[in-house]
Amino acid sequence: MMSNTTATASTPYAIPELPALGALTIFWPLLLPGAAALYGLSISIPLALELALMAAIPALPVLIVNCFILAGRQARLQRAIWASHDYPWYRATFPGHAHDKGKVSCRHCRNPHIQVRNLMNRSFMRVHLCNQCGKSLYFSPEHV
Repeated sequence: MMSNTTATASTPYAIPELPALGALTIFWPLLLPGAAALYGLSISIPLALELALMAAIPALPVLIVNCFILAGRQARLQRAIWASHDYPWYRATFPGHAHDKGKVSCRHCRNPHIQVRNLMNRSFMRVHLCNQCGKSLYFSPEHV
């Protein structure tokens, strides 16, 4: 009968080969000390954690790439909102708050005092805010 354990030159102890645990495959080394006791072996918690990290390392590049993809997608969505919510949009959507000669009032509190701030982070956009309630009204490019 063949044993279900593996041992290498660098590890003098035998590690039992466990069946696939489905979603818990990454966490099997955390269960290893208890499983090893069933086989009469002794494996420490630090060794089990080291094995868990070795099992999780291949997933790191996928996680990093996904973070960059999601961050890029979020930035594109934000730029699309900034581009579509400009002064002509504000004037067409809220005609009672965009008056002749470029006078604008807040659509929330009707305050005529509007503040302009740069958005920064290399966006080259400005946001037009109400001085009283702080709500953003519309966006404009920085070079205009």
